[in-house]
Amino acid sequence: MLPYIFAEKKGIHIIDLNKTVEGLQETAAALKAIARSGKKIMFVATKKQAKEIVTECAKRVNMPFVTERWLGGMLTNFNTVRKSVKKCKA
Repeated sequence: MLPYIFAEKKGIHIIDLNKTVEGLQETAAALKAIARSGKKIMFVATKKQAKEIVTECAKRVNMPFVTERWLGGMLTNFNTVRKSVKKCKA
């Protein structure tokens, strides 16, 4: 993280906002490329302050989203999670 630290005062690291902007622009470009290619982008926000915004944005672009409890292994162990969901539906 050192390249992204602007300064340190009293043990608190201050983030370099110029590098943050560059990183956000780079990320936005990558996400646009992914969306243009037809791939899905999963929106995730479990913090109360972000739930509504993420829900609105994900719905607007027709992408999947999670705004409630994130289950461990939801992405890395999706087959097992899918079986559990099917059991709940039955």
